[in-house]
Amino acid sequence: MVKNIGNFLTVTMSSTSNRAYSPIRVVPQTTAIIPLGSSLLRFSTKMMRYELELVQGTPVTEPEVDSLPNAEFTRNTFEPNYEQRRVLEALARPLLKDPSAVPRVVIPSTKELAEESTSATPTSASSLRAAWGACTTRAKRTWNAT
Repeated sequence: MVKNIGNFLTVTMSSTSNRAYSPIRVVPQTTAIIPLGSSLLRFSTKMMRYELELVQGTPVTEPEVDSLPNAEFTRNTFEPNYEQRRVLEALARPLLKDPSAVPRVVIPSTKELAEESTSATPTSASSLRAAWGACTTRAKRTWNAT
């Protein structure tokens, strides 16, 4: 198995001995199984391109899975209202455009969302401003209390 422990670079892994496999993108903080035979790992930086050859000689076995508990997994459901749905969509939009992007880099803060209120409806814009105000007030109270 290969794990990309980086934060920014995406690695492309392609099998050179078995053309039946499509190239696999290994985004940061994910793991991929190396196909049997010879494979190439490719990634690039601003200065240079890199290529590593890997040879997997023995088949990879899947780890054993414990039996699942005999209980309900979800106790309650969450149905967001219109404003909550808009905020969730705005937060998810950068990752929907580019799933390999680093969330902490591309997801806007609540303050940035509140400032983008020109395209938002007045109700959701005021809700975002109120939520941002509540967060900063709570943070100030916590900071002053310590």
